[in-house]
Amino acid sequence: MDFTQLRYRHRETYHEAIKNGQLHLGTLRTRKYSDNSIVATTEVNTGLSQTIATLERTWDQINPGPPYRDGGQFVNIKAQLPKAELLGEGIYRRNPNISPVYYVEYTGGFIHTSWPSDPVPESNYIRVGWDSPVNPLLIPHVSSDCSQVFSKLRPKLDKGSLGVAIAEAKDLPRMLQTSSRALHDAWRSAGGHANGLRMHPKTAADNFINHQFGWVPFLSDLSKFIDIYKNAGKYIAQISRDNGTWRKRKRTMRTAESERVLVRNTGSAGLVPTGLTYDQMCTPRIVNGQNTYGEHSITEHTSELEWAEGSFTFYHPDFAQTNRSTIDSMLSQLNQHLVIHGARINPSVVYKATPWSWLIDWFSNVGDVIDNANAMQFDRVVARYLYLMNHYVRKIVFQGNRFFTSGDMRVTSTRYVEVKQRQDASNPFDVCLGGKDLTARQLAILGALGISRYT
Repeated sequence: MDFTQLRYRHRETYHEAIKNGQLHLGTLRTRKYSDNSIVATTEVNTGLSQTIATLERTWDQINPGPPYRDGGQFVNIKAQLPKAELLGEGIYRRNPNISPVYYVEYTGGFIHTSWPSDPVPESNYIRVGWDSPVNPLLIPHVSSDCSQVFSKLRPKLDKGSLGVAIAEAKDLPRMLQTSSRALHDAWRSAGGHANGLRMHPKTAADNFINHQFGWVPFLSDLSKFIDIYKNAGKYIAQISRDNGTWRKRKRTMRTAESERVLVRNTGSAGLVPTGLTYDQMCTPRIVNGQNTYGEHSITEHTSELEWAEGSFTFYHPDFAQTNRSTIDSMLSQLNQHLVIHGARINPSVVYKATPWSWLIDWFSNVGDVIDNANAMQFDRVVARYLYLMNHYVRKIVFQGNRFFTSGDMRVTSTRYVEVKQRQDASNPFDVCLGGKDLTARQLAILGALGISRYT
Protein backbone atom coordinates (compact mmCIF):
# COMPACT_ATOMS: atom_id res chain seq x y z
CA MET A 1 0.00 0.00 0.00
CA ASP A 2 1.46 3.33 -1.09
CA PHE A 3 1.33 6.11 1.50
CA THR A 4 3.78 8.41 -0.29
CA GLN A 5 1.03 10.45 -1.98
CA LEU A 6 -1.06 10.88 1.18
CA ARG A 7 -0.86 12.79 4.41
CA TYR A 8 -0.22 9.96 6.81
CA ARG A 9 1.34 9.17 10.14
CA HIS A 10 3.33 6.28 11.48
CA ARG A 11 3.28 4.98 15.05
CA GLU A 12 5.36 2.20 16.51
CA THR A 13 5.67 0.37 19.80
CA TYR A 14 8.58 -2.02 20.11
CA HIS A 15 9.74 -4.08 23.09
CA GLU A 16 12.97 -5.88 22.44
CA ALA A 17 13.62 -9.28 23.97
CA ILE A 18 15.64 -8.70 27.14
CA LYS A 19 17.94 -11.32 28.57
CA ASN A 20 17.48 -12.03 32.25
CA GLY A 21 21.09 -13.21 32.59
CA GLN A 22 22.87 -16.48 33.26
CA LEU A 23 20.49 -18.15 35.67
CA HIS A 24 20.48 -21.49 37.46
CA LEU A 25 16.76 -21.82 36.92
CA GLY A 26 16.44 -25.39 38.10
CA THR A 27 17.36 -27.52 41.09
CA LEU A 28 17.71 -31.28 41.05
CA ARG A 29 17.38 -32.97 44.45
CA THR A 30 17.66 -36.54 45.61
CA ARG A 31 15.38 -37.36 48.52
CA LYS A 32 14.70 -40.33 50.76
CA TYR A 33 11.31 -41.97 50.50
CA SER A 34 11.21 -42.58 54.23
CA ASP A 35 11.22 -38.97 55.39
CA ASN A 36 11.66 -36.87 52.17
CA SER A 37 14.99 -35.62 53.49
CA ILE A 38 17.41 -34.20 50.91
CA VAL A 39 20.40 -36.41 50.22
CA ALA A 40 21.96 -34.39 47.36
CA THR A 41 21.31 -31.11 45.55
CA THR A 42 22.48 -30.11 42.08
CA GLU A 43 21.87 -26.80 40.37
CA VAL A 44 20.71 -27.19 36.76
CA ASN A 45 21.66 -24.46 34.30
CA THR A 46 18.87 -24.06 31.77
CA GLY A 47 20.70 -21.26 29.95
CA LEU A 48 19.50 -17.72 29.24
CA SER A 49 15.85 -16.90 29.46
CA GLN A 50 14.50 -13.85 27.64
CA THR A 51 11.37 -11.77 27.59
CA ILE A 52 9.19 -11.92 24.49
CA ALA A 53 9.93 -9.36 21.77
CA THR A 54 6.76 -7.57 20.62
CA LEU A 55 6.07 -5.00 17.96
CA GLU A 56 3.04 -3.00 16.89
CA ARG A 57 3.08 -0.61 13.94
CA THR A 58 0.37 1.50 12.38
CA TRP A 59 0.30 3.53 9.21
CA ASP A 60 -2.86 5.52 8.61
CA GLN A 61 -4.12 8.52 6.72
CA ILE A 62 -4.48 11.88 8.41
CA ASN A 63 -8.08 12.97 7.94
CA PRO A 64 -9.55 16.39 8.60
CA GLY A 65 -11.71 16.63 11.66
CA PRO A 66 -13.27 16.30 14.11
CA PRO A 67 -15.71 14.81 13.39
CA TYR A 68 -13.71 12.06 11.70
CA ARG A 69 -16.05 10.72 9.06
CA ASP A 70 -13.53 9.50 6.50
CA GLY A 71 -11.54 6.28 6.64
CA GLY A 72 -8.59 6.06 4.32
CA GLN A 73 -5.60 3.83 3.90
CA PHE A 74 -4.66 1.85 6.99
CA VAL A 75 -2.17 -0.85 7.94
CA ASN A 76 -1.68 -2.28 11.43
CA ILE A 77 0.89 -4.95 12.22
CA LYS A 78 1.34 -6.81 15.49
CA ALA A 79 4.14 -9.31 15.95
CA GLN A 80 5.36 -11.47 18.81
CA LEU A 81 8.67 -13.30 18.80
CA PRO A 82 9.52 -15.53 21.75
CA LYS A 83 13.14 -16.71 21.66
CA ALA A 84 14.05 -18.18 25.01
CA GLU A 85 10.82 -18.33 26.96
CA LEU A 86 10.70 -19.95 30.39
CA LEU A 87 7.92 -22.55 30.37
CA GLY A 88 6.41 -25.14 32.63
CA GLU A 89 7.79 -24.12 36.03
CA GLY A 90 6.90 -26.69 38.63
CA ILE A 91 8.01 -29.72 40.66
CA TYR A 92 8.57 -33.01 38.86
CA ARG A 93 9.40 -36.32 40.60
CA ARG A 94 10.91 -39.64 39.59
CA ASN A 95 9.27 -43.00 39.09
CA PRO A 96 9.15 -44.62 42.58
CA ASN A 97 9.51 -48.09 41.10
CA ILE A 98 13.13 -47.49 40.10
CA SER A 99 14.52 -47.38 43.63
CA PRO A 100 12.81 -48.30 46.92
CA VAL A 101 15.02 -45.89 48.88
CA TYR A 102 15.51 -42.66 46.95
CA TYR A 103 13.67 -40.56 44.43
CA VAL A 104 14.72 -37.64 42.20
CA GLU A 105 12.90 -34.32 42.18
CA TYR A 106 13.36 -31.42 39.74
CA THR A 107 12.16 -27.95 40.69
CA GLY A 108 12.26 -25.35 37.91
CA GLY A 109 11.24 -24.71 34.35
CA PHE A 110 12.24 -25.38 30.78
CA ILE A 111 13.31 -23.14 27.94
CA HIS A 112 12.40 -23.48 24.27
CA THR A 113 15.34 -21.84 22.52
CA SER A 114 14.85 -21.97 18.76
CA TRP A 115 12.41 -22.33 15.88
CA PRO A 116 14.54 -23.99 13.23
CA SER A 117 11.57 -25.21 11.20
CA ASP A 118 9.85 -21.84 10.67
CA PRO A 119 10.35 -21.00 6.98
CA VAL A 120 10.21 -17.27 7.77
CA PRO A 121 13.47 -16.01 9.36
CA GLU A 122 13.26 -14.36 12.76
CA SER A 123 14.57 -11.08 11.39
CA ASN A 124 11.45 -10.80 9.21
CA TYR A 125 9.09 -10.76 12.17
CA ILE A 126 10.49 -7.67 13.82
CA ARG A 127 12.58 -4.96 12.17
CA VAL A 128 13.16 -1.55 13.72
CA GLY A 129 12.57 1.63 11.73
CA TRP A 130 9.34 3.02 10.29
CA ASP A 131 10.64 2.74 6.71
CA SER A 132 11.55 -0.92 7.24
CA PRO A 133 8.29 -2.81 7.71
CA VAL A 134 7.72 -6.42 8.57
CA ASN A 135 8.75 -8.61 5.66
CA PRO A 136 6.21 -8.63 2.79
CA LEU A 137 6.05 -12.41 3.11
CA LEU A 138 3.89 -11.77 6.16
CA ILE A 139 1.64 -9.11 4.58
CA PRO A 140 -1.03 -10.28 2.12
CA HIS A 141 -1.35 -8.32 -1.12
CA VAL A 142 -4.90 -7.05 -1.46
CA SER A 143 -4.40 -4.88 -4.55
CA SER A 144 -4.80 -7.90 -6.83
CA ASP A 145 -8.38 -8.34 -5.54
CA CYS A 146 -9.52 -4.80 -6.22
CA SER A 147 -10.77 -5.63 -9.72
CA GLN A 148 -13.36 -8.00 -8.23
CA VAL A 149 -14.64 -5.62 -5.56
CA PHE A 150 -16.79 -3.37 -7.70
CA SER A 151 -18.26 -6.16 -9.82
CA LYS A 152 -19.18 -8.28 -6.77
CA LEU A 153 -20.34 -5.53 -4.44
CA ARG A 154 -22.13 -3.06 -6.71
CA PRO A 155 -25.94 -3.28 -6.89
CA LYS A 156 -27.10 -5.31 -9.86
CA LEU A 157 -29.90 -3.92 -12.00
CA ASP A 158 -30.74 -7.29 -13.48
CA LYS A 159 -32.90 -9.39 -11.16
CA GLY A 160 -32.02 -12.81 -12.48
CA SER A 161 -33.02 -12.98 -16.15
CA LEU A 162 -35.97 -10.64 -15.82
CA GLY A 163 -34.05 -7.60 -17.05
CA VAL A 164 -32.93 -9.52 -20.12
CA ALA A 165 -36.51 -10.74 -20.67
CA ILE A 166 -37.86 -7.17 -20.53
CA ALA A 167 -35.20 -5.90 -22.91
CA GLU A 168 -35.80 -8.74 -25.35
CA ALA A 169 -39.60 -8.48 -25.04
CA LYS A 170 -39.77 -4.98 -26.50
CA ASP A 171 -40.45 -6.48 -29.97
CA LEU A 172 -42.78 -9.16 -28.63
CA PRO A 173 -46.02 -7.09 -28.37
CA ARG A 174 -45.82 -6.15 -32.03
CA MET A 175 -45.22 -9.79 -33.02
CA LEU A 176 -48.11 -11.00 -30.85
CA GLN A 177 -50.35 -8.30 -32.27
CA THR A 178 -49.61 -9.50 -35.82
CA SER A 179 -50.30 -13.12 -34.83
CA SER A 180 -53.47 -12.13 -32.98
CA ARG A 181 -54.83 -10.27 -36.01
CA ALA A 182 -54.08 -13.24 -38.28
CA LEU A 183 -55.77 -15.68 -35.89
CA HIS A 184 -58.72 -13.32 -35.52
CA ASP A 185 -59.16 -13.23 -39.30
CA ALA A 186 -58.76 -17.03 -39.52
CA TRP A 187 -61.41 -17.48 -36.87
CA ARG A 188 -63.87 -15.27 -38.71
CA SER A 189 -63.19 -17.04 -42.00
CA ALA A 190 -63.88 -20.41 -40.33
CA GLY A 191 -67.36 -19.21 -39.48
CA GLY A 192 -66.72 -17.94 -36.01
CA HIS A 193 -67.98 -14.62 -34.64
CA ALA A 194 -67.29 -12.31 -31.73
CA ASN A 195 -70.42 -13.01 -29.65
CA GLY A 196 -69.51 -14.35 -26.20
CA LEU A 197 -66.14 -15.13 -24.70
CA ARG A 198 -65.92 -18.75 -25.77
CA MET A 199 -65.63 -19.98 -29.35
CA HIS A 200 -69.07 -20.50 -30.90
CA PRO A 201 -70.45 -22.42 -32.74
CA LYS A 202 -68.80 -25.67 -31.65
CA THR A 203 -68.12 -26.96 -35.19
CA ALA A 204 -66.23 -23.82 -36.10
CA ALA A 205 -64.39 -23.87 -32.77
CA ASP A 206 -63.30 -27.48 -33.16
CA ASN A 207 -62.25 -26.86 -36.74
CA PHE A 208 -60.24 -23.80 -35.68
CA ILE A 209 -58.42 -25.52 -32.79
CA ASN A 210 -57.72 -28.65 -34.86
CA HIS A 211 -56.36 -26.89 -37.94
CA GLN A 212 -55.02 -23.56 -36.77
CA PHE A 213 -52.00 -25.02 -35.01
CA GLY A 214 -50.70 -21.63 -34.01
CA TRP A 215 -53.61 -20.88 -31.69
CA VAL A 216 -52.62 -22.91 -28.61
CA PRO A 217 -48.89 -21.93 -28.81
CA PHE A 218 -50.01 -18.33 -29.27
CA LEU A 219 -52.10 -18.43 -26.09
CA SER A 220 -49.13 -19.98 -24.24
CA ASP A 221 -46.83 -17.16 -25.45
CA LEU A 222 -49.46 -14.59 -24.49
CA SER A 223 -49.73 -16.00 -20.95
CA LYS A 224 -45.95 -15.92 -20.51
CA PHE A 225 -45.92 -12.39 -21.86
CA ILE A 226 -48.50 -11.30 -19.29
CA ASP A 227 -46.40 -12.88 -16.51
CA ILE A 228 -43.32 -10.95 -17.68
CA TYR A 229 -45.36 -7.76 -17.66
CA LYS A 230 -46.71 -8.36 -14.14
CA ASN A 231 -43.26 -9.16 -12.70
CA ALA A 232 -41.72 -6.29 -14.63
CA GLY A 233 -43.92 -3.94 -12.66
CA LYS A 234 -42.28 -4.99 -9.40
CA TYR A 235 -38.84 -4.88 -10.98
CA ILE A 236 -39.25 -1.43 -12.50
CA ALA A 237 -40.85 -0.10 -9.31
CA GLN A 238 -37.89 -1.31 -7.23
CA ILE A 239 -35.34 0.24 -9.60
CA SER A 240 -37.30 3.49 -9.64
CA ARG A 241 -37.34 3.57 -5.83
CA ASP A 242 -33.61 2.81 -5.63
CA ASN A 243 -32.62 5.26 -8.34
CA GLY A 244 -30.45 7.88 -6.62
CA THR A 245 -30.86 6.24 -3.20
CA TRP A 246 -27.75 5.25 -1.25
CA ARG A 247 -27.59 1.62 -0.11
CA LYS A 248 -24.95 0.15 2.17
CA ARG A 249 -23.57 -3.15 0.93
CA LYS A 250 -21.09 -5.58 2.45
CA ARG A 251 -19.64 -8.79 1.09
CA THR A 252 -16.99 -11.32 2.08
CA MET A 253 -14.45 -11.54 -0.71
CA ARG A 254 -12.23 -14.34 0.52
CA THR A 255 -11.73 -16.59 3.54
CA ALA A 256 -8.94 -19.07 4.05
CA GLU A 257 -7.61 -21.20 6.87
CA SER A 258 -4.69 -23.60 6.83
CA GLU A 259 -2.75 -25.76 9.22
CA ARG A 260 0.39 -27.75 8.57
CA VAL A 261 2.78 -29.61 10.83
CA LEU A 262 6.35 -28.42 10.33
CA VAL A 263 7.99 -30.71 12.88
CA ARG A 264 6.90 -33.71 14.92
CA ASN A 265 9.69 -35.40 16.87
CA THR A 266 10.22 -37.60 19.87
CA GLY A 267 13.07 -37.49 22.34
CA SER A 268 14.18 -34.30 24.04
CA ALA A 269 10.89 -32.55 23.24
CA GLY A 270 12.72 -29.43 22.05
CA LEU A 271 13.39 -28.11 25.54
CA VAL A 272 16.41 -27.46 27.77
CA PRO A 273 17.73 -28.59 30.14
CA THR A 274 18.30 -31.80 28.22
CA GLY A 275 20.62 -33.54 30.71
CA LEU A 276 18.08 -34.40 33.39
CA THR A 277 17.83 -38.03 34.40
CA TYR A 278 14.59 -38.52 32.51
CA ASP A 279 14.94 -42.27 32.67
CA GLN A 280 14.53 -41.94 36.45
CA MET A 281 11.79 -39.28 36.33
CA CYS A 282 9.55 -40.30 33.44
CA THR A 283 7.45 -43.22 32.35
CA PRO A 284 8.24 -44.07 28.72
CA ARG A 285 5.54 -44.33 26.06
CA ILE A 286 5.44 -45.46 22.46
CA VAL A 287 5.07 -42.48 20.11
CA ASN A 288 5.29 -42.98 16.34
CA GLY A 289 6.69 -46.44 16.93
CA GLN A 290 9.42 -45.27 19.32
CA ASN A 291 9.77 -45.73 23.05
CA THR A 292 10.33 -42.19 24.36
CA TYR A 293 10.11 -39.92 27.41
CA GLY A 294 8.70 -36.96 25.50
CA GLU A 295 7.64 -35.45 22.21
CA HIS A 296 7.25 -32.06 20.56
CA SER A 297 5.69 -30.51 17.48
CA ILE A 298 5.79 -27.20 15.62
CA THR A 299 2.66 -26.28 13.67
CA GLU A 300 1.84 -23.38 11.39
CA HIS A 301 -1.69 -21.94 11.55
CA THR A 302 -2.89 -19.22 9.16
CA SER A 303 -6.25 -17.55 8.77
CA GLU A 304 -7.34 -14.79 6.43
CA LEU A 305 -10.56 -12.85 6.04
CA GLU A 306 -11.06 -10.30 3.29
CA TRP A 307 -14.22 -8.29 2.88
CA ALA A 308 -15.47 -5.15 1.19
CA GLU A 309 -17.98 -2.58 2.33
CA GLY A 310 -19.39 0.46 0.60
CA SER A 311 -22.31 2.76 0.00
CA PHE A 312 -23.69 2.65 -3.55
CA THR A 313 -26.30 4.23 -5.72
CA PHE A 314 -27.07 4.21 -9.43
CA TYR A 315 -28.34 7.11 -11.46
CA HIS A 316 -30.64 6.78 -14.50
CA PRO A 317 -32.51 10.02 -15.19
CA ASP A 318 -34.68 8.29 -17.81
CA PHE A 319 -35.69 5.43 -15.52
CA ALA A 320 -39.29 6.26 -14.70
CA GLN A 321 -42.43 4.19 -14.65
CA THR A 322 -45.11 4.50 -17.30
CA ASN A 323 -48.66 4.83 -16.00
CA ARG A 324 -49.87 1.24 -16.16
CA SER A 325 -53.20 1.38 -14.39
CA THR A 326 -55.37 0.95 -17.49
CA ILE A 327 -53.09 -1.70 -18.99
CA ASP A 328 -53.05 -3.57 -15.68
CA SER A 329 -56.84 -3.72 -15.55
CA MET A 330 -57.29 -4.94 -19.12
CA LEU A 331 -54.54 -7.56 -18.96
CA SER A 332 -55.77 -8.79 -15.58
CA GLN A 333 -59.23 -9.48 -16.99
CA LEU A 334 -57.78 -11.12 -20.09
CA ASN A 335 -55.54 -13.34 -17.97
CA GLN A 336 -58.53 -14.47 -15.90
CA HIS A 337 -60.42 -15.47 -19.06
CA LEU A 338 -57.36 -17.33 -20.37
CA VAL A 339 -57.29 -19.34 -17.16
CA ILE A 340 -61.04 -20.01 -17.12
CA HIS A 341 -61.66 -20.73 -20.80
CA GLY A 342 -58.30 -22.13 -21.82
CA ALA A 343 -57.78 -22.69 -25.55
CA ARG A 344 -61.50 -22.07 -26.33
CA ILE A 345 -61.48 -18.35 -25.59
CA ASN A 346 -62.74 -16.35 -28.55
CA PRO A 347 -59.80 -15.14 -30.78
CA SER A 348 -61.70 -11.95 -31.56
CA VAL A 349 -61.99 -11.17 -27.83
CA VAL A 350 -58.23 -11.67 -27.38
CA TYR A 351 -57.48 -9.43 -30.31
CA LYS A 352 -59.84 -6.63 -29.30
CA ALA A 353 -59.31 -6.81 -25.51
CA THR A 354 -55.53 -6.61 -25.58
CA PRO A 355 -54.14 -3.02 -25.41
CA TRP A 356 -51.60 -3.68 -28.14
CA SER A 357 -50.55 -0.11 -28.89
CA TRP A 358 -49.97 0.72 -25.23
CA LEU A 359 -48.03 -2.49 -24.67
CA ILE A 360 -45.88 -1.81 -27.71
CA ASP A 361 -45.08 1.68 -26.40
CA TRP A 362 -44.52 0.49 -22.83
CA PHE A 363 -42.24 -2.41 -23.67
CA SER A 364 -40.32 -0.45 -26.30
CA ASN A 365 -39.65 2.36 -23.85
CA VAL A 366 -38.75 0.16 -20.87
CA GLY A 367 -36.79 -2.29 -23.04
CA ASP A 368 -34.64 0.55 -24.40
CA VAL A 369 -34.06 1.85 -20.87
CA ILE A 370 -33.02 -1.62 -19.65
CA ASP A 371 -30.66 -1.99 -22.62
CA ASN A 372 -29.22 1.42 -21.88
CA ALA A 373 -28.91 0.67 -18.16
CA ASN A 374 -27.13 -2.63 -18.73
CA ALA A 375 -24.80 -1.12 -21.30
CA MET A 376 -23.77 1.72 -19.00
CA GLN A 377 -24.15 0.13 -15.58
CA PHE A 378 -20.47 0.59 -14.72
CA ASP A 379 -20.70 4.27 -15.53
CA ARG A 380 -24.00 4.69 -13.72
CA VAL A 381 -23.20 2.90 -10.44
CA VAL A 382 -21.40 5.19 -8.00
CA ALA A 383 -19.76 4.51 -4.64
CA ARG A 384 -19.89 7.23 -2.01
CA TYR A 385 -17.29 5.24 -0.11
CA LEU A 386 -15.80 1.81 -0.71
CA TYR A 387 -13.28 -0.07 1.41
CA LEU A 388 -11.45 -3.34 0.87
CA MET A 389 -10.32 -4.81 4.20
CA ASN A 390 -8.10 -7.73 5.10
CA HIS A 391 -7.34 -9.47 8.40
CA TYR A 392 -4.48 -11.97 8.34
CA VAL A 393 -3.07 -14.02 11.24
CA ARG A 394 -0.10 -16.37 11.10
CA LYS A 395 0.88 -18.42 14.14
CA ILE A 396 3.75 -20.82 14.69
CA VAL A 397 2.95 -22.94 17.73
CA PHE A 398 5.48 -25.05 19.61
CA GLN A 399 4.00 -27.78 21.82
CA GLY A 400 6.23 -29.87 24.09
CA ASN A 401 5.26 -32.78 26.29
CA ARG A 402 7.28 -34.85 28.75
CA PHE A 403 5.89 -37.91 30.42
CA PHE A 404 6.85 -37.32 34.05
CA THR A 405 5.64 -39.95 36.45
CA SER A 406 4.06 -37.27 38.60
CA GLY A 407 2.04 -36.09 35.58
CA ASP A 408 2.58 -34.97 32.02
CA MET A 409 4.30 -31.62 31.56
CA ARG A 410 2.74 -29.84 28.57
CA VAL A 411 4.03 -26.45 27.41
CA THR A 412 3.14 -24.17 24.52
CA SER A 413 4.93 -21.23 22.97
CA THR A 414 3.58 -19.12 20.11
CA ARG A 415 5.10 -16.64 17.71
CA TYR A 416 2.66 -14.78 15.55
CA VAL A 417 2.08 -11.88 13.24
CA GLU A 418 -1.31 -10.20 12.75
CA VAL A 419 -1.94 -7.78 9.90
CA LYS A 420 -5.00 -5.57 9.42
CA GLN A 421 -5.36 -3.56 6.23
CA ARG A 422 -7.87 -1.15 4.80
CA GLN A 423 -7.70 0.14 1.25
CA ASP A 424 -10.17 2.75 0.10
CA ALA A 425 -11.37 3.64 -3.38
CA SER A 426 -10.18 7.09 -4.37
CA ASN A 427 -12.37 6.83 -7.46
CA PRO A 428 -16.17 6.56 -7.01
CA PHE A 429 -16.57 4.36 -10.09
CA ASP A 430 -13.90 1.71 -9.55
CA VAL A 431 -11.57 0.92 -6.66
CA CYS A 432 -8.83 -0.03 -9.15
CA LEU A 433 -8.85 3.28 -11.04
CA GLY A 434 -7.09 5.18 -8.28
CA GLY A 435 -6.94 8.91 -8.90
CA LYS A 436 -7.40 8.76 -12.68
CA ASP A 437 -9.34 11.54 -14.33
CA LEU A 438 -13.08 11.07 -14.61
CA THR A 439 -14.93 11.25 -17.90
CA ALA A 440 -17.39 14.02 -18.70
CA ARG A 441 -20.28 11.56 -18.27
CA GLN A 442 -19.00 10.47 -14.86
CA LEU A 443 -18.56 14.07 -13.70
CA ALA A 444 -22.12 14.84 -14.83
CA ILE A 445 -23.46 11.87 -12.87
CA LEU A 446 -21.59 12.95 -9.73
CA GLY A 447 -22.93 16.46 -10.14
CA ALA A 448 -26.49 15.18 -10.47
CA LEU A 449 -26.06 13.15 -7.29
CA GLY A 450 -24.64 16.13 -5.42
CA ILE A 451 -21.19 14.62 -4.89
CA SER A 452 -19.11 17.76 -5.17
CA ARG A 453 -15.67 16.71 -3.95
CA TYR A 454 -14.89 15.19 -7.36
CA THR A 455 -16.56 17.87 -9.46
